[in-house]
Amino acid sequence: SSLSRSGPAGALTISSSYVPSRDVRDPERETQSFRHDLSATLRLPASITITPALGIAEDTYEWSDARSQTTGASVSVSCASVLEGVDLSVSGSYARSQMTGDIGDTDNGTAGAAAGVLWRLRRAARVKTSLAFEVGSNHYIDKVTTAADYAEVYGVATLRIASF
Repeated sequence: SSLSRSGPAGALTISSSYVPSRDVRDPERETQSFRHDLSATLRLPASITITPALGIAEDTYEWSDARSQTTGASVSVSCASVLEGVDLSVSGSYARSQMTGDIGDTDNGTAGAAAGVLWRLRRAARVKTSLAFEVGSNHYIDKVTTAADYAEVYGVATLRIASF
């Protein structure tokens, strides 16, 4: 099921699902999946847009006493035309996944953040040109196997030339 509402000031979406499944070859192997999501878009004066999101998912494996749960949250903020032809954006996210039961235990999480700037260059003869820079970082944390942890920092520059 899903419920959405939108207007000039923003949008809100709430969704939820329940999916039972059964192995055709072994009817005793039943899995139940639940997922709940909430996302919004807020458009503020001065061309600022804020987009938060939350999600929770859970799978229960009735035949093995195992359960997995994933939770996540993210937010992005963008500001169009801070200066003439310049847009700014920042974003962050976090997700955690856990599995317990006789299949084995896992517990890991990811976190990321990014910031970017987009400069729309002057338009000449039906050619749109923009230059974008983004920097960010991602981190993976494994609470069961700490040797699998990693972190990365990145930077990307993009020149876009479009003639349509």
